[in-house]
Amino acid sequence: MEITTKSATETAQFGQKLAIALTQWGSGERARVIGLSGELGSGKTTLVGGIAQGLGITDRILSPTFIIVRQYECSGDFPKIFYHMDLYQLDPNGGNTEFGIDEILTDPLALVCIEWIERFPQLSEYVDISIALTQQSESVHTISVNSRSTQSIILEV
Repeated sequence: MEITTKSATETAQFGQKLAIALTQWGSGERARVIGLSGELGSGKTTLVGGIAQGLGITDRILSPTFIIVRQYECSGDFPKIFYHMDLYQLDPNGGNTEFGIDEILTDPLALVCIEWIERFPQLSEYVDISIALTQQSESVHTISVNSRSTQSIILEV
């Protein structure tokens, strides 16, 4: 699936719609993971903020670039916990799991959004979201969503 958004507001609104689909995804044996990739400033954190809003999280979503992980409580059946990770500061060749990602990924009631997913090559099952700025304008984004999971989510956006 590929969509184009023309502003940060539209990107966040897409995230809110995506959150509704993600709550229907339900829990499994492990955490459900959304992997985000794209250049600096492409809108990854804006999209994650929209997902958080769609999950009913009222906290302001800030990029966890320097602390790696932020955790938020959710009130629905799934997810119970929402994690926002930013792996930009990690070794681009992977191998950095000392901050507890393995433990987080074992929680079947967790939804995890990971910015810079390409820095965690050990992970093979996730919904892959790539965001690209168009050459037309810095406010126009192309968002591609592909499942790298054995359990696909159905997006009606």
